[in-house]
Amino acid sequence: MGELSSRKSFDILIRGFARFINQKKIRDAGLIIIGEGSLKNELQKLAKSLNVDRYILFKGFLQNPYPCLASSHVFAMTSRNEGISNALLEAALLGNAIITTTSGGGIRSVIKERENGFLLEYGDEDKLATLFNELYTNPELTKQIAGRGTKTVKQMFSMERMSREILVFCKELQKRQHPA
Repeated sequence: MGELSSRKSFDILIRGFARFINQKKIRDAGLIIIGEGSLKNELQKLAKSLNVDRYILFKGFLQNPYPCLASSHVFAMTSRNEGISNALLEAALLGNAIITTTSGGGIRSVIKERENGFLLEYGDEDKLATLFNELYTNPELTKQIAGRGTKTVKQMFSMERMSREILVFCKELQKRQHPA
């Protein structure tokens, strides 16, 4: 989910997915890509050249992507660089097992390897394919990882926690500016 640009590296996602599909002869899995951008035609051609175009649905921009996320099992983010992605947090909150690159600022503070998601180095298509296979063949693991990911996001990004932390920050700032 996101802008179809080189920074988001959907080509890595497609190649990793193709390895999973083709190596394991999987015929009942699918990949949904949500977003628009200058690379859409190129990515569609890549999917066709890898013989996985029939398994990939390019949805384009969606005003409300939540039904797609809620019906998915896995959310994979293969970006070259990314902060703590809202799309990733939303996907986790909606019950997806998370696979993400470690190339983002702060993502390691949210995702802990094999605890509430999976981390991979940027460009590691082999590990991505392996993780897709592991989650595909082990639905119980997928549910466990997704459940812990949902719990993490609720704990770390709840309105109550964020409000409390902002209040503490503001009070500290006020103390520094106006010492008693």
